Amino acid sequence: MKLGETFLGLIDEEHLCVVFAGDLHGEVCVANLTSHRVPCDESCVIERGEHPFVQHRTVVSYQRAFTKANAELDAQKASGVLRMREPVSASLLVRIQNGAVRSQATPRKIKEATRKVLT
Repeated sequence: MKLGETFLGLIDEEHLCVVFAGDLHGEVCVANLTSHRVPCDESCVIERGEHPFVQHRTVVSYQRAFTKANAELDAQKASGVLRMREPVSASLLVRIQNGAVRSQATPRKIKEATRKVLT
């Protein structure tokens, strides 16, 4: 999968997942989007209209971010397990990446992989 690609089906049908970083070991970093609720991590807030799937104020759930083998995601994509949606824009991808580095909730391994993508 490429950075910025989004999909449904890995977690559930309601939470859009986005690929936002990768590493040299063939893994990509994935986070899901979730409704904005107080209190929540506001490291990256996405407003309605910034992505076709987003219908109300949304945040990136960095505390639930994870890594997954890119080959496994590609296989799930090819088999139809993952339902692909529109990729995020380049500017939104950078905001998601910056939020991952900034968020105290982002797991260290994911934060390090994201820093490498940003440099």
